[in-house]
Amino acid sequence: MYILFYNTMFSFPLDCHPPGLPEDCILSTDRSLLSVAEAVVFHIPTLMKDMQEKEIEKRDGQCWVAWYSECEENYPWILDPEISSLFDVYMNYHLSADVVLPCYHFRSLESLRIVPPEKTSEHLLCAFISSLFNKSGRIEYLKALMDYLPVHSYGTVLHNRSLASDQGIASKMNMLRQYKFCIAFENAIGEDYVTEKFYQPLYAGCIPIYMGAPNIRDFSPGEQAYIDVRDFNSPSDLALYIRYLDEHEEAYRAYFRWKSQPFRNSFLRLVKEQEIHPFVRLAFYMKKIISASG
Repeated sequence: MYILFYNTMFSFPLDCHPPGLPEDCILSTDRSLLSVAEAVVFHIPTLMKDMQEKEIEKRDGQCWVAWYSECEENYPWILDPEISSLFDVYMNYHLSADVVLPCYHFRSLESLRIVPPEKTSEHLLCAFISSLFNKSGRIEYLKALMDYLPVHSYGTVLHNRSLASDQGIASKMNMLRQYKFCIAFENAIGEDYVTEKFYQPLYAGCIPIYMGAPNIRDFSPGEQAYIDVRDFNSPSDLALYIRYLDEHEEAYRAYFRWKSQPFRNSFLRLVKEQEIHPFVRLAFYMKKIISASG
């Protein structure tokens, strides 16, 4: 069985040999296989740019897979009926997708158990926003919050602090460990659209101030693990609450009790599913479809 990836995610290299791939399944980016592949995977956000032909012919019995991890709010044309009707299988971040492809990666669950040491008000709240994608209104909200709180912004957006040495994710995690709170604002608001912005602070031991998916509770490892901006009438109200937690250690430490309690079942289901590479899950899903079509 051939699964052809017509284009890759933002032109990144493709892992064609993930562990657990069925022996009779071949993943490829060779477009010469277009006419014989049982499934053709299209990375939707960059498809128009990556297309070489004006029209791609779909072979009878061939499955077309829509692949993306960005919120549809950022690419609304994905939901255009003329486009969505072309695809048979969806591999995206939605929990209802045929193959769930989240925008985050889980590390060791034991790492989530680590309780952070005491911190000072000197490192109260930080932000790492560099993308100008702003369907959520996160930039305006952060700017308003800065009127009431000192926010150390290390990203290019509203930048006022710099990392001494920027080694990518390692430097970011090291900096997060020093702060009490971290801005965790998604670039768009959509059901199930939860990214690493939510989980990185949880691993680092600081409290995420979250703006994003309305069902974020389904993704949380425990109760009272984050602060949701929707619970406050305004940035000023949120700022007052952050100040309160900063001044009352017992109330602040309550946001880490979940670390010593059983993880929520909905969270454990997410972890379990992601133990298998999404391309492997896609391969088995396609084998199931082919078998059913007989």
